[in-house]
Amino acid sequence: MFVALSATLHMVCTGKTITGFLPLRLANLFLLHPIHSHNCIHYALRNPRSGIYLARIACFIKELYTQLNCLVSLPEPAIQLEPHLSVRSVSQLDRALLGLRSLVMSGVFSGGQRLSEVSVATKLGTSRTPLRQAMDRLVTEGLLERIETGGCRVATFTREDIADAIEVRGVIEGTAARMAAERGVDPNALQTANNVLDLIDAAIAHPDGLDFDGYVRHNARFHQLLSQFPRSPIIRREIERINLLPLASPSSFLSDQAVIPDFQESLRYAQRQHRAILEAITNREGARAEALAREHARLALINFNFLTDVQPTLSKNVPGLALVAST
Repeated sequence: MFVALSATLHMVCTGKTITGFLPLRLANLFLLHPIHSHNCIHYALRNPRSGIYLARIACFIKELYTQLNCLVSLPEPAIQLEPHLSVRSVSQLDRALLGLRSLVMSGVFSGGQRLSEVSVATKLGTSRTPLRQAMDRLVTEGLLERIETGGCRVATFTREDIADAIEVRGVIEGTAARMAAERGVDPNALQTANNVLDLIDAAIAHPDGLDFDGYVRHNARFHQLLSQFPRSPIIRREIERINLLPLASPSSFLSDQAVIPDFQESLRYAQRQHRAILEAITNREGARAEALAREHARLALINFNFLTDVQPTLSKNVPGLALVAST
């Protein structure tokens, strides 16, 4: 059975709809661990460029397992759904949410543009009901705005809005670091974070040059651990929420490493900050940990200012930057 599943997934992932080595690796991973289909969706929510591809694979896996009567017990999805919705309905909502987020963040729709439900539903290959639910979700996140006469339009952000979002992330992550230092962190969790930082060091010093994919993956993992250190669901939830805003997450500007001056040096500087933050938390230095985490977030603001002031033509290469109104 698993051989047949693998062959089917290879056909799906190498077809016209879903392509690329990453989706293929994910498909093979899901065959061994079906539970990762939900993890994939949660990851894709925060990574708009790859979201629509990952979502299609995840939904395909769940549907396939259902048809074969071997669906394992899955955790609650990141998206809260009505109790009566079926697995197929869940898949449609996931596709609508991830696909719509990807279209908005990549600049397919201009800021202020009114969205036609019929047109967008056709583009995403979904019905209008899950699309409306996806629109509701993006309204709460701030990516879409309600129109008084009905419908939604794409939100437009000013440079001040982006600076504020980055500042707020710094404040929340700084609070997380301070609370972690004051409350104390389990030694095993601290060791896990140290191991992740070792992996970042290895990615930066890779013999064949910067392992960029590895850096992005481990950088995201470190920030995820930081949000978990205080053992506060409120802190973790607010960090996840602010990371959904355009250009606010720790990985927002990593896609344009080739155009940011001294990019690898900036990564090394960021890594030194990672080490300092973890050291302060380990030593129970709350005020120092908070100040370091807030300063660390400002690196995103430096990159944002460069891309808007020095290289404004590159906005199409950074998810979310197309939503920033020119001044």
